[in-house]
Amino acid sequence: MNKLVKARRLVRAQHTKLVNEIQTLLGASPLDKDAVAVKFQLLTKIGSSLEGYDANITEKMVEENVTDAEQDAEYEAAFSYQEANAQLQSTSTTGGPTDSKKSGKQKKVQKTEEIPTAAGLVATTQRNGCVFSDKNHDRDRCVTALYMDL
Repeated sequence: MNKLVKARRLVRAQHTKLVNEIQTLLGASPLDKDAVAVKFQLLTKIGSSLEGYDANITEKMVEENVTDAEQDAEYEAAFSYQEANAQLQSTSTTGGPTDSKKSGKQKKVQKTEEIPTAAGLVATTQRNGCVFSDKNHDRDRCVTALYMDL
């Protein structure tokens, strides 16, 4: 698990640097929409990578019987990165990915992905483990659920 945490630390550093760059670009005049769109695409990729690390680390924590306090700290840290992404997306009403032509393609891809629903959770036949990720941990500690759209 320590190797995963160290590898994720590098990705988190990239994430923080990229968020700072985007905030700088959004504050610049004139606004370079293309540069912002490219940075947001990179942020999306880094966010996906972080999500994978978070899920793997959470899984290892459960396997290694890490304390609830350590699991809570891990969950809060993962949530803070997701929250930073969401906040940056919402504050970038001009020049963000919602205004670029490329984001339209991304939105179409997202619409074709399988979206979890309450009916799907109830209809599941497997009751062992998490209902969100089918892994062996409590659903309130699931990093996959953390990144699901509401």
